[in-house]
Amino acid sequence: MIKILIPTILVATFLISTNQSAPVYGKEHDILPVSETNISKMKILASFFPIFEFVKNIGGDKIDLRSIIPLDAEPHDWEPTFQQIKEIHDADLIVYNGIGFESWLTKIQGDLPINKNNFLNFTSLIQNHSEYNNVKGIMNSDTLRNDPHIWLDPILVKSQLLIIGEKLSDMDPENRDYYLNNTNSFINKIDRLDQEIKKSLSNCDNKDFISMHNAFNYFSKRYGLNYHTVFGSSPEGDVSPQKLKKVIDLTKHLNITTIYTEDLADPRLAETIASEISKGRVLYLSPLERISETELNSDIGYIEKMKQNLENLKIGMSCK
Repeated sequence: MIKILIPTILVATFLISTNQSAPVYGKEHDILPVSETNISKMKILASFFPIFEFVKNIGGDKIDLRSIIPLDAEPHDWEPTFQQIKEIHDADLIVYNGIGFESWLTKIQGDLPINKNNFLNFTSLIQNHSEYNNVKGIMNSDTLRNDPHIWLDPILVKSQLLIIGEKLSDMDPENRDYYLNNTNSFINKIDRLDQEIKKSLSNCDNKDFISMHNAFNYFSKRYGLNYHTVFGSSPEGDVSPQKLKKVIDLTKHLNITTIYTEDLADPRLAETIASEISKGRVLYLSPLERISETELNSDIGYIEKMKQNLENLKIGMSCK
């Protein structure tokens, strides 16, 4: 209940407040400094890491881009501050995933005096691919409806890029060629990534893999894998001895020796499961919902993270 009330109170406070200076939030490298060179640029907000990455590659130096959620923060339970609500109000465009992934934005969106054209999401794209939403958790029986994790499917990412490129072009027609060229350039990189994944996963001893929460529906369907998830739509849950045994029994039945946990997450449950499996091991499989500061400082982005996932999948499924 508290989480529901906080954004409403903040919005009300914002609506009656006087203007304040623009906030600084997220990591310093997420924010282009306000200067004479970017005062006239469109101010774009992206909700979290993958959206930020896509907009950055298309908008380049023609936009003033910020990530609302710090790029290394867990996005699921995040809530905005007063200053961040003001930044949303002042932005020219807010790009977010949709379908309730950014529930905090849904709570405040109707109360902010912002033109609906200032918001861009991918809800329709997600709803048009509902056939992907059929994986149940081993410990929790809930099935994730309208799975938001479309950014893990390179083919659907191309659709996201086209949507972003068209929106920026419509808002800034003078730079239309720039945005569309960047869109095509990044799509070419995504095409190469897709081909690499297809080739790498075409000859594997085991097509089954298991991860902690239900994030890889789109990816597994795209590349013909059999996906199993421990906790369904939530990355966490209650772990009774009976439920733990159910997971271990499944891994043995499917000859799974690798348990995938998430980067930037507690690996202890995965380690416990792996310890009960012959030759069991734990590897990381990122849902790409956030990225560490070390990775950011090393210029690691979406494509590099996807390739890291691919390498660990090849190991876990014994791909030739």
